[in-house]
Amino acid sequence: APAPGGGMASDVAAAVAPFAPWANGLQIGQLVEVSNEPAPGAEHLRAEEDLIGETGQIVDILADEGKLRVMMISSGRVVSIDSRLLRSAMVGYASGEGDFDVVFGPRSEKHVLCQALSDCFSDKGHCVAKVIQDAQERTEAHASLQQAEADGLLGRLAQEVEEGYLGRGGRAKVMWLDAEAPAVPPDGLVCRSDAH
Repeated sequence: APAPGGGMASDVAAAVAPFAPWANGLQIGQLVEVSNEPAPGAEHLRAEEDLIGETGQIVDILADEGKLRVMMISSGRVVSIDSRLLRSAMVGYASGEGDFDVVFGPRSEKHVLCQALSDCFSDKGHCVAKVIQDAQERTEAHASLQQAEADGLLGRLAQEVEEGYLGRGGRAKVMWLDAEAPAVPPDGLVCRSDAH
């Protein structure tokens, strides 16, 4: 079954940062969905309309306020929200437009992601990954890659290995960027994202 925090795993508690703090059964690094149906005893609480149904990753626990800081997957926006308005989100085995199998976020656990990727490749033969970034970061990354292409820094992989990156029947193309090339800023967003 899909597990919060990174993808496919059988034991949520073991899969997501085993020693991280917990709040109302939720844990740092876990994927959660904002609900408009608060937990029992918190019926007076309401989530912001634009957040209802959105999925995010818990990045911090604000114990003094009884809230969690959550980075929203769709926008990269970080919001503080009462934990009683959150429920564990399920990810895995993307089927529709915009779906994904695993999430790379600021508090994702490497071993969880590795297991999720392995399970997904084994079961499906491919994996759809989502990196949490805000709109400005996405724009910056896109502009940076366009500049790298204009500067001739992107190279096509050998045709024989493309299928390994795209899967059988993949119709896209794979480009290679040497992150150690002098023209590529090591502190730029593309290199920072690649560190995921």
